[in-house]
Amino acid sequence: GDSSKEAISQRLVDAGARLVAEPQPTTLYVIAPRRTVRVSNLEKDGRWPVLLPSAIPRLLATNVPLATDVLVWTDDLRKSVGKEIDAYGDSYTRDTSVATLSALFVSPFPSLALSYRDIGVLENYLFPQGSWHSMLRGKWIFFDQNENYDVDVRLARVYGARVVGVDEDSEDEEEDDDEEEEEVQIDDDDDDDDDDDKKATNKTRRKKRSLARGADRSPHLRRATHVVTSATSSLLPQLRISIRRELTRRRADEALRRHANGAKICIVTRDWLRECVRQHADLDESDFVVSVEQDSPQL
Repeated sequence: GDSSKEAISQRLVDAGARLVAEPQPTTLYVIAPRRTVRVSNLEKDGRWPVLLPSAIPRLLATNVPLATDVLVWTDDLRKSVGKEIDAYGDSYTRDTSVATLSALFVSPFPSLALSYRDIGVLENYLFPQGSWHSMLRGKWIFFDQNENYDVDVRLARVYGARVVGVDEDSEDEEEDDDEEEEEVQIDDDDDDDDDDDKKATNKTRRKKRSLARGADRSPHLRRATHVVTSATSSLLPQLRISIRRELTRRRADEALRRHANGAKICIVTRDWLRECVRQHADLDESDFVVSVEQDSPQL
């Protein structure tokens, strides 16, 4: 309802209260919208409790205000309200239950499944000047599978990076499958075999490709902008093969190069990631490079 002084005064008068301009010995409560110098003086006096206007509805209904609506306490008010206040100063209002508490924490808004790109667009809208909270967004990081980088994987994701081999979009994987199917169909367009023969041929070719991928033990670095490893990792020989293969693919395909944010792959220690987090900045990788070639520190 109306929270103006006139409306509050009229409500109290309608309930049978008598209003005065200055506190009298018979005054029960003083109403004040906030703590002021006058309220502080009343507190020093100690004879009258001072309440916020929000206390009036409960006061009229029960004659006892909520503790959260009290600006100045008196001994008498503490005694009357004390039985409804626990040792932590919280006032009792009503019994509750696990179901009631659970309902309080249920969001009234429907959950939204935002894609990685959607989140990037939202961040650019909220933080047009950029935010260190997403300082690694746009980076794809491959973590050496022969070492324990669980903490580093979590840090990378928190600050916007994606993890190669784990976070690939399902839509992109479907595009890959479509491309493979298309290649098979093109090869078979000139054949006169019936549909069953075509399906059998396609299945055989997919199986051969799958076996070939299984036999290739080198890591899959598609999209990778960074490789996190160490100079003593046993995976370095396989990484050398994978990096050269991936760079060759990017140099031959401009669209793929753009999609992978350039042709370079930075090979760094975990210290690069942790220093980025510590300094809240996307640091230059040159101080954290791991060499995978005898003649070159960086591919």
